[in-house]
Amino acid sequence: MLKGSEKGIIYCQSRYDSEIIAGKLDIPFYHSEISKEERKEAVTIWLDSSKTSKLPWISATSGFGTGLDFPQVKSIIHYGVPYGFLDFIQQTGRAGREEGSRTSSLTILKPSDLKGKAPFLSDIDSRNWDGLEAFITSKTCRRLVISGFFDGRNSTCDSLGAIPCDNCQNLLEQPSIREISSISSQNQVISTENQVISSENQLISIRKQAGNLEIKIRKWLEEIDGHCGPCFFTWLLEGRPRKPNHSWKHALFQGGCRLKSEFQGYFQWTRTLRFQKYRGCYSCTLPQEWCSRDPYSIARGPCDYQSRVLPLVYMGFYNTILREALEADFHRSWPDFRAYSSWVMANWGGDSVFLQGTNGFRVFQLLIQEFT
Repeated sequence: MLKGSEKGIIYCQSRYDSEIIAGKLDIPFYHSEISKEERKEAVTIWLDSSKTSKLPWISATSGFGTGLDFPQVKSIIHYGVPYGFLDFIQQTGRAGREEGSRTSSLTILKPSDLKGKAPFLSDIDSRNWDGLEAFITSKTCRRLVISGFFDGRNSTCDSLGAIPCDNCQNLLEQPSIREISSISSQNQVISTENQVISSENQLISIRKQAGNLEIKIRKWLEEIDGHCGPCFFTWLLEGRPRKPNHSWKHALFQGGCRLKSEFQGYFQWTRTLRFQKYRGCYSCTLPQEWCSRDPYSIARGPCDYQSRVLPLVYMGFYNTILREALEADFHRSWPDFRAYSSWVMANWGGDSVFLQGTNGFRVFQLLIQEFT
């Protein structure tokens, strides 16, 4: 736990993440897209938090702290995998500027965060990622990974006489190690977990929920491939009847699709969509790292997911059951489809376990979460 005037920083991988985290924890946020005055105000609120009821934390993107010295910073949280080992070390190094001070560092991930580095990285960037992955997944001394990567040495917590990292502490807590160790755990061992704010549990919970929902969404995207999503969804809403006329195993609006007439304006609508930039694929509105339009890919073919995602978003307005669910969840209504469509294209402003995206993606994930 942070005490007195001690402060902490939560580093996020996008400005959108930092804003959502700030809203969930009622703390200030800091990134390059807010004005100079707003950034100054955020820092002031953060530094003065000991005089108020606010938590002593600020959520920020990687630029926060560059060229600045905040000796009262004692803890760093990375929400999501950092861009590279160098970024991680620089950001973690912004804690513990005072000689002899004890600091903590926590990285909160979901399983897919370490699914592999992006292709076509330069040699330097690739090595930077490899170092970060080795540090996060290491079961041995974490200082050994750091010293080996940056200094070419084999320095450990023990050889440096430093406070043990979490891995070294785990070894010290084993009876066989504790009996022969001359290090007093009472004076020299500190648990990283004991120094992190209780709010970390909220962040971990959010990450876990996002991982579970991502699995459910990806399962839907795979199951509906080559079939008619609206017919399948209607079949689910009707209780999965076994009648032949409820078939959904045909291409979107093809063959004997019973919903074809209800979706006459669908394709025209998709041509008018202009989703907000940097929030996902501009064709299907899924997160960029999910979609076939991989930003690192040389061959950027047509989006594979548009026909599996957008029909449900379209259906959300015209199907009475789905529309009522959306209105209840978002606490709003739309006078007509034009208003709904404009809202769908905008960045969402509500609560979600996914920290960025458009309202269209929020509609899609809600329908998958609630009805499948």
